[in-house]
Parts: sequence; structure tokens; C-alpha cells
Amino acid sequence: MPAYGEFSDALTKLICTMAKKIFISYRHQQSEWVRTTLYPVLSAGGADIVIDYKLFEAGEAIRRQMKAAQVKADIHLLVFTPDYFQSDYCVEEMKRAFALDPDFSKGLVLPVILERCDLPREIKKHQPLYVDLTGKRQYDSEAWNLIMKRCGASLGASPVDWLRAFRSLLKNLQDKHSVNFTVKGNGVAWRQLLKQLKLALPPLGVVDLHRGQTETRRLLIEEILKVCNGYQGTLPRHDLAEFERVLLAQPHTWLALTHFDTIKEKKDKNFDNNFFNCLRFLIMDERKLTLLIGSDAPFATLLPKNHRLSYLEMETVELRGNG
Repeated sequence: MPAYGEFSDALTKLICTMAKKIFISYRHQQSEWVRTTLYPVLSAGGADIVIDYKLFEAGEAIRRQMKAAQVKADIHLLVFTPDYFQSDYCVEEMKRAFALDPDFSKGLVLPVILERCDLPREIKKHQPLYVDLTGKRQYDSEAWNLIMKRCGASLGASPVDWLRAFRSLLKNLQDKHSVNFTVKGNGVAWRQLLKQLKLALPPLGVVDLHRGQTETRRLLIEEILKVCNGYQGTLPRHDLAEFERVLLAQPHTWLALTHFDTIKEKKDKNFDNNFFNCLRFLIMDERKLTLLIGSDAPFATLLPKNHRLSYLEMETVELRGNG
């Protein structure tokens, strides 16, 4: 039977590996930044985010919901701007956080300065280390590393690089520009990045070419139609014609194909020029399809010379890991 000290150490390690609950307090003038920058980074890094727009229910008292959500948190992340202190709700959340850690000795409060402002007297008095993301410091790796470390989050890559990749991919997709997403290194949170992209762009369908459901052309088409259209029917004999018909009937389709490197390994002879001609037609001629190609190697190197898809105009967004 392990000694108490050994048991205590094991329990501490277990607790440290559990996702921390992060309560984010912010003024709604900063909601776009919180939703498109702070939330995606922390969530993708493994933090459990407690935030109003995800949890609050219509018809229930706001203050009661605020308090109930905040008491669940391990870390209280306060996004300070001049507007923040003009909100009774924000000030109430801040005071509740300060009351839990009055002398800032427990590390429960994480002040993040997004815009220059007059800091509360509690912070001036105790001088806890706060994170400065004002101006160009929004792209400061050291500042973001402080946030990630305190929140127990990790992306396997620089948070700034991860953010740039996320924003670039999202903008390309929103502008209906096909894009190649390449990842270098192990442990990079690229799946979590795709998850955040899908939250920002719900119509995005994601198909993993590693899976058995994509082994043949017919299976791949069924999977694409399923995730992009909710297609439940049985494909007719002329599967490619049905694929084209369904996508032409939709306003637009966004499709992410991950592990595209494995396309060379597909043994089905029906992965032929007809299939790729169809993709090219939907993308370039009809402008009905936008692709996100996920791969280790650049997209252009994965296709034979003069391949039907090699003529696609496609920007490459690369994300490198820490290692």
C-alpha cells in the first residue's frame, strides 16, 4: 500500500493533468476578440472554458447565472479595457474574483490588459503579474505563453503562429478560396484548429482520408455528401453524377480533406481523372465548392505533373510545431 506522501503526489499529478476551468470576464464590446482569438486558443489548448454565450440560458436571471458559472472556475481571466469598468456586470465579476483571492497568493485571478486603462486599486496594491496584450503585443509570443501556462493549455506550437494559421484559414474559407493547410512536427493541435474552424464556419464538412469510409471513390463520395449535406440515400450506379447534382443544388459547399498525403495510396482505379475533373469543375467553373486540403507535404508536391487539380489556385498555410 503506497505511503500517504506517494498517494498525495500521485493525486497532485492527476489534478494537474485535468483540464482547468477558465471563467472569462469581458465587456461585450470585446466579444469578437474573445470569440475569434482568446476562446479558440484556450479551448484548442485543452482548457475548459466557462463563458456566458456558451452557458447562459434565455429567460433566467443573468446575475444568478453569472455567479453559478463563476464559482465553477479554477482561473478567473479578466479582460481589461476602459469599457470593462463601465459595466456593472463586469465589475461584479471582477470583485467576486478578487474576493476569492484577496492578496493574489493563490493564482486564481489572471488579469489580461487588452486596451490601456486605469487598473483597479487591488492590482496596484498587490501588483500581480498581469498579461499585456495592448497594441502590437497582441502578437507577442511571451505574453501568450504566460496565458497558456497559467490556464494549463498547450497547442504544441506557438500560440501566435497557431492564431495566424487559424485566422488565415478562416479568411480564405470565408472568401471561398481553396487553401492547403500543412503541419510540420508532432503534437500540434491541428485537429483542434479544424474544430474551431467548424465552430466559426458551421457548414464546413471534415473528411479524414485515413478512415476506411474513404477507401474507394464511392465510399468517399458518400462520406463527403453525408458530412456536407446530411445525405442519407444510397448512391446510384452513377455515383459521380449524383455527387455533382447534389453539390450543384447547394448554395455552396466547404470541405476539408485531411491526410491528403494518403491519396496516392488509394488503390481504387475509380480515383481517376473523372473524379478530379468533377472537383475542379465544382471549384473553378461553378464556384460551388471550396476545399481545405490538410497534408504534411505541400499540395502541389502530392499530385503528378499536369494533374487536373494541379491548376487550382491555392494558398498554403503552414503551422510548425515547437519541436
